[in-house]
Amino acid sequence: MMIKEQVMIYKTSTALSARTEAYRMTVNSKTAPSLLALKADIAKYNNNLKIRLLERPQDNGRFNWCFKKIQLQGRGPRSINGTPVHPDAARSLRHSYATSFDVYVQNDRTYSNKFDEFIKTGLTISQQDAQYKLECQLSTLKIKQRMRAKIEYKSTLDKALDRAEEKSYA
Repeated sequence: MMIKEQVMIYKTSTALSARTEAYRMTVNSKTAPSLLALKADIAKYNNNLKIRLLERPQDNGRFNWCFKKIQLQGRGPRSINGTPVHPDAARSLRHSYATSFDVYVQNDRTYSNKFDEFIKTGLTISQQDAQYKLECQLSTLKIKQRMRAKIEYKSTLDKALDRAEEKSYA
């Protein structure tokens, strides 16, 4: 016996009252055929965009381009017998507790920016990530070094003030 997939497709309004244009549908599982088909379409779109930008990098600034990503927002009961299903259930429902999912197609600005940087500099995305990680580590070390210098300065200042107090009492 086959279970028929239940998909709820809502017509999104173009009126100002519409909350988002990114909403596409609601599905009952992450393996719903309509969701898998949408994922395949988005992957095909991203791949075609990548090919176009690699073949014609001069087009980079000519048209408004952005890679896309699919975001799932869990829907379902947030509490059972008055007890939240997880600590942050009032704000966001974890996928493991969701009974259905709202599907959104969003612009993937992070990947788009990284791909743009790849076109400009030739650094791959993994190289950019490694560079960013090293820059963060360097910044952390600089901050720690400044904090140590402040602590050392403060302790030197405290010692000098203590000596000055001892001299004034003597």
